[in-house]
Formats: sequence, C-alpha cells, structure tokens
Amino acid sequence: MVKPLRALILEDSEDDALLLVRVLRGQGFDLSWERVWTAPAMRSSLETGPWDVVLSDYSMPGFDAPAALALLQQTGRDIPFLVVSGTIGEDAAVAAMKSGAHDYMMKGNLARLGPAIEREMGDAVVRRDHGRAIDKIEHINRVLRAMRNVNALIVHEKDPARLIERVCEMLIETRGYTSALAVLTDEAERPRAVAHSVHGDGDARAIRDAVRDAVLTPCMVRAMASHRSVIVECDGDSCAACPMHALHRDRSRLATPLAHQGRRFGVLTVALPDGLDLDAEELELIGEVAGDIGFALHGIEQSRKLITSMRDFRSVVDAMAEGVAVHDAKEEIVFVNRLACDLLQYDAADLLGRSWRQLFDEENRALLTEPWVMTAREEAGT
Repeated sequence: MVKPLRALILEDSEDDALLLVRVLRGQGFDLSWERVWTAPAMRSSLETGPWDVVLSDYSMPGFDAPAALALLQQTGRDIPFLVVSGTIGEDAAVAAMKSGAHDYMMKGNLARLGPAIEREMGDAVVRRDHGRAIDKIEHINRVLRAMRNVNALIVHEKDPARLIERVCEMLIETRGYTSALAVLTDEAERPRAVAHSVHGDGDARAIRDAVRDAVLTPCMVRAMASHRSVIVECDGDSCAACPMHALHRDRSRLATPLAHQGRRFGVLTVALPDGLDLDAEELELIGEVAGDIGFALHGIEQSRKLITSMRDFRSVVDAMAEGVAVHDAKEEIVFVNRLACDLLQYDAADLLGRSWRQLFDEENRALLTEPWVMTAREEAGT
C-alpha cells in the first residue's frame, strides 16, 4: 500500500536530499517534499506546511540540527524530527536525542528510515490525541467551576442586570471564552440591559453601548425565535454589521436563549477560543448555564411580582374600614392594618409575632362579642 508522506528535508547537499527521496519512495511512500538549509527558509516552510516529518542533516553552512530542532520547538508543532547524517558522532547523537530529536541514523544505513518515520508519526498522533483529551478535561473542569459559580450567584443576586454582568465575567474567567455577551430584552424584544465581558484588553463598554443602541443581531433573533442555540462557524453577509464582529471574526460562536417555561428573558452569546470545538458536549454545558440563568431571571421576576402584589394588598387593606389582622399557622400575627392597631391600641411593631388570642384580654374581649370586622365598623363610626 502506498503511504502518503510530507517531508521537510534540511539538507545543503542536493545529492544527499535526492538519496533520501529515493530511499523513502523505495520503502513505499508517496512522497511530497521540500529542501531547505537555512533557518529563515525552514521557518517559512513550517508556516506554509503542514509536514509529517522533518529530516535534518546534522551540520549545514551556518545552520545545524540542534538549531533546527530548537526552531521547530519554538513553533509548538509536534512534528517528528529525525537526524540523518554522515558524520554525526555518538555524543552528538545522544545530545540531540536529549534535546528532543526523535531518532538519528547514518546516511550509509537508511534501511530503518521508513519504519522509524512510521513509528514516530504514530507516536505523534497518540501525543496529539492525549493532548486534546487533557485540554478537553481541563476545559470541562473550567465549565464545572463556571456552573458552580453561576449556581451560587443566582441564589444571592436579585438584580437582573448585575446577574448577567457577573455571569459574563465568570464565563470569561472560568471557561476560557474570548468574549461573552448577555442581553435582557423588553416585551418587544429590544435590548433593555446589556452585559459584556472580553478576554484581554477588548473594549467591553463600547460593545455594550453599541448593542444597547441597536436591535438584536440576526443570530440572536434566530435563537430567541427557535428557543435553541444557534451556531455560527463562518461569517455571513449580515455579520459585518454586528457590533461583535471584530471580536467574533473567524471564531466559532453561538447564541442561546435565556428562557424558562416558555418565557424569553434575553439571549447569551459566546465566542470560543481557537482549538475548542462546538461539539455536542460543549453545547449541552452551555445550555445548562443558560437554563440556570433563565431560571434565576424567572425567580427574580416572580419575586418582584409577589412584592408588588403584597404592596397592593397592604394598600387596599390599610384603606379598609375594618380592623384586619393576618396570622400564620402558629396563630402569630404577620400583618395588621392601621385600624386594627387603633382598635387594639398597639403599634404594628408590637403586634407582629404575637399570638392573636393573647391580645384579646378582658379589656379587649368585648371586640369579640360580635364579629370583629363589624365591631371595627362601629368603632370607626360607619
């Protein structure tokens, strides 16, 4: 079976480079190759790659294998580096291996060149897979920390604008996103509160102001309408006008609704760093965070409605021409109106928490000879 191979050959001798090409093709490789022998040329070739292997002579005019290996390591690329030389001594070979070279061999004995390349390419795949697995585990750990922080936040934070601001900060700090934007909308789904956090030195305030003064972007609108996350992996025609375009350009990003029980409160958008994919697991984790935020916003809304309802109730009851006291299951008073305080000749603070039965002593017991509300009307002169 013909095996494709892309080889960068560091060799100042054209004849020696052609020798390597003949050997590799004779060992069953479908070879694509390039020859360089200076540091600038190697750097340029690495940038335009990709390469499966680097085969380096040990000594070249103004350049050598140790310098080439250091240059490769500086790029962060995990490419097998093999020294192939006609003059390398044992000490130099051992030093090269200690520095990170994967193998070495003499030009006069290249029988194991192909097998060595295949072995090192296989090991490189294993290392890359292991590195991706480690990166994924570390990212998931950041995700879990973010979720714990969000869950702790929603228990204590009762201001919606402050809630989404802190969530965006946490997503940047703990999940590694390059930017996070949360928008709360009014009934017409126009921005009413905007929070934005960005990794590094980006101008978060400028983004907030731009979004606050605009309508929702197309991906936000689609997320709100569909009740699910909308993934954007490449820029479309409508992206250029988006206030987030400068930060999101060429990055995977998504918009996901902030909702609970069908009620839409707004939308969250995030941009992912290079190398992190929007796979099913990532989408599920982001969805959980968005769901927690939606639940928190629902709770804040319900609490505010309850407080408003209680205020309306107190206003109505205080205006009544009857004395009204409300007690709990332990028969302790939890609310009294003004007329009840007047009838019992106590301040409200002195009545709250007391048993209503104990209040009706011999002096006040006459209030119970008829229904109290009737007596209250009589005492009020109605």
